[in-house]
Amino acid sequence: MSYKAMSSLRDESKPSEVRKNFKKSLDAALILNDRLNEMDANSRLILDRNMAGGITTLHEYLNRIISALSEGGHAANEYPKGRLTDYARLELARIVIKALKSQGIEPTTTKEGLFSNVLAIVLETATGKPVNAVHALAAEAIRTYHSD
Repeated sequence: MSYKAMSSLRDESKPSEVRKNFKKSLDAALILNDRLNEMDANSRLILDRNMAGGITTLHEYLNRIISALSEGGHAANEYPKGRLTDYARLELARIVIKALKSQGIEPTTTKEGLFSNVLAIVLETATGKPVNAVHALAAEAIRTYHSD
């Protein structure tokens, strides 16, 4: 997966967005439940003619949906608050490690060392933004790097 695709996925999947999505979906399901409860007798008869079990079946399905969304919302609330690990940047750093190793260069966590400098250039090129601090990212990449 490309750096931009991974970055985009991360931005769309922030814990706050995931929690918000579950809340909106659960709210919508609860509104639908209210609307079904408010249906008049003629509307219920039409449902009975067009669907086995009619309104009862719809409520059974909707209760399962509400339960799943509620459980998903509880799970989403356990996501960490704040920022997620930026796996796109971490993976890009691991690619730089692999490239350096292929040239016989052993990356180190030295601040302003070769690995940190090359990583800063690669990140700046990938993001189009100036990169100041890469030491923590460099250290994490070295710590978690596994050769193929």
